[in-house]
Amino acid sequence: MKRGLIVEAICRQPRVLRLSEACIRPQERSYFYLIETTTRSCLIDSGWGLGWTITDLPLHVSDRPVTAIATHSHVDHIGRLAAFSDRLAHAEESAVYAAPDHEATQAWPYLEGRQLLNEGDGQINLSTYEIAPAPLTGTLSDGDVIDLTEARLEVVYTPGHSPGSISLRCPEADLVFTADVLHAGPIYDNIPGASRAQVLTSHERLSSLDFAYAAPGHGPMLNRAQALARMTSYRDLCGSIRLPTNTSLA
Repeated sequence: MKRGLIVEAICRQPRVLRLSEACIRPQERSYFYLIETTTRSCLIDSGWGLGWTITDLPLHVSDRPVTAIATHSHVDHIGRLAAFSDRLAHAEESAVYAAPDHEATQAWPYLEGRQLLNEGDGQINLSTYEIAPAPLTGTLSDGDVIDLTEARLEVVYTPGHSPGSISLRCPEADLVFTADVLHAGPIYDNIPGASRAQVLTSHERLSSLDFAYAAPGHGPMLNRAQALARMTSYRDLCGSIRLPTNTSLA
């Protein structure tokens, strides 16, 4: 199995890196992001957790504290969450982080018979595949701000792909990290815990934010025009849906 991380710099100040796992087939890769400042580092998601360890992170200063934030509890985003001592996410999915079984994390049925690894590296065996428990050390709510000294991460509650999905806006980098609620590919809104109505509401919320680029969990980076066009195409595909009046973003 090919080891290590694929690293792409997407912002110089603050330093933001887009990471993915070299052992995963390109079409199955999930993207996660490292933000590094002079006093603190933050990892947004941690991929499948295959073929790399925490020592592979391209940190300028290795002894700097790293806070791990999970945007949601699906298997392709929490693979290395347990390796970090400071773990934050929305409370809505806290039980899944503490006990990440195959169904709750969508490992089953997604990985059943799926060619996840590069050609020649075999397949993931669900009967032996385990996701390490990673109980949250703190929870995040809509409107929270994570202070990284030279940068801030503003928490935006964006459910729909999962009940506890969050996005994170970094005004200093002009980025919004949208995970799986907004990306160029299919947005899964029909899996357990997902809600098409909530995705639409979350898209409305994201479209109101000030950002130059969306950094998603899958597929390419999207500039603002592309992000808005993707939200429009999703809404058009869904057709006319009357959103519940009690849909909450708190």
